[in-house]
Amino acid sequence: MKKTAKLKIKDIRVSAKLITALCFAYLYFPLTVFFLTWFRPIVGIPTAAVLLLLCVRFFVGNDIRNFSKTKTDRKTDDGEYDARINILILALTIAAIVLVLILIGFGGIFPQSGDWYKHNAILKDLVNRDWPVFYYNEGVSLLTYYIGQYIVPALLGKATDSVHVAQYVMGLWGMIGVVLVYLLLNCYMKVKNVKETLINMFMLLFFSGCLPLAQIVIKIIIGDDMYSIGNYHWILSNGISLQYRSNLVMLRWVYPQIIAAWLICLMLEIYKDRIREYCLIMLPLFLFGIYQFLGLAVLVTLSFVAKILKKELTFKGLIKQIFSISNISVVFTGGVMLLLYYWGNVMSEKPYSSTLRFQPYIGIDIFVYIFFCLFMFGFHYLSTYKENKNDPFFVPGLFVLLVLPFAKMGVYNDIVMCTSVPPLFFLCLYSIRTLSSKDKDYSLGMRKGILILLIFVGTLFPIMEIRDNVRDNTPGDNMYDEWETMQDFANRFDDSIPEDVKYNYYTYDIDNSIFTRFLARR
Repeated sequence: MKKTAKLKIKDIRVSAKLITALCFAYLYFPLTVFFLTWFRPIVGIPTAAVLLLLCVRFFVGNDIRNFSKTKTDRKTDDGEYDARINILILALTIAAIVLVLILIGFGGIFPQSGDWYKHNAILKDLVNRDWPVFYYNEGVSLLTYYIGQYIVPALLGKATDSVHVAQYVMGLWGMIGVVLVYLLLNCYMKVKNVKETLINMFMLLFFSGCLPLAQIVIKIIIGDDMYSIGNYHWILSNGISLQYRSNLVMLRWVYPQIIAAWLICLMLEIYKDRIREYCLIMLPLFLFGIYQFLGLAVLVTLSFVAKILKKELTFKGLIKQIFSISNISVVFTGGVMLLLYYWGNVMSEKPYSSTLRFQPYIGIDIFVYIFFCLFMFGFHYLSTYKENKNDPFFVPGLFVLLVLPFAKMGVYNDIVMCTSVPPLFFLCLYSIRTLSSKDKDYSLGMRKGILILLIFVGTLFPIMEIRDNVRDNTPGDNMYDEWETMQDFANRFDDSIPEDVKYNYYTYDIDNSIFTRFLARR
């Protein structure tokens, strides 16, 4: 009697080096297009050429000075961070991720968030107008925004002469980016079984601080002055506005700024010893999100200080690596060009709400700060300390998250919401590492239990947000694109335009802008 052959579904090896190369392409292609199309050829072409050469050098590994590989680099390239994943589980988890992204508004199949009025207006202008984009409304102004995630969809929209094509490609391009984050996350965690794969998928989508408990405890202490109980995003009390967003909220509201930040955080973890090429890894984020770039730059700087204090590096040795040919070349080509592009907006006169201010916590308000910190990241840090204490970004991330609530900037306090993205994502990685740990530590079970409780309670609001979005579904009317053009808001003298709109997206005094006078393509 013949035995029935069993169908065996094989594991596949996911190469960290290959996925990193795809991530570089995802980040540097828009950046290259930006330099070639927004800058004069005499500036843009050499800048793009230098950066592309450095990207090639990053992977081929020449032995010339400042590009030679350390032993750790060779281990990384030889497969230290490769993952082995069951191909069926990989396909199912990617499908689950794509489904969640569709449900929260990617591509406008289900309702987009309120921020997409401006996202779609920017995309329309990139499709319909010449690059760089100028506006003519009570004077001439320049679109000055972090447009990295928009460039590829806008290019295809221009090629097809269709804004709708650009909008659907925007959703698809975002999905590709999130899938790359997921694949690189599996490589970083060196996944070897189904359980670890499922943990990574869940945490990537739903990792969150424990906002519901934070709201309840602060409400009990503060009383009626705390008026955001049940709000999916905020702690609001006595003029205090605090938000450390969950991964799902970031993806739903501002994924054009988030995907690049997550990819670059993962690459810094994988290539943490290649300080000579940190600037090359980090540069694209400057075009995808200024606040996220600022947060990551502070983390990296503090990690250098920590390395010196722990005597992992000498000051002289660190300086030698920081001022490598690669880092210097990146800073004085792409870095300077991007800074000059933003400079006209950064240095323009703005209202008080858009200035950086100190947020005090006086009297009973100190409890708002304490319990916000404890529930949104403090207990997570305590639970993950043992497995992650030696990570170079662990203590710097904690420091940044503790300090940020004392800052206030923008109508919606963007400096807190956005600058916190890198340290919160590192905390997500630390939580995954602890949950996946198999160490025989008597405290591990208890710490895992606390972490699971915090994460599952924190997941309540993100899941409710998905539920509400599905309920609000109106087929054919989910693309929030009522704003035809950002030109309608390019008037700083019009008091009817919200301050966060008329000041965040434009350079007004273009005659005083180095970019528009000397660098911009005309």
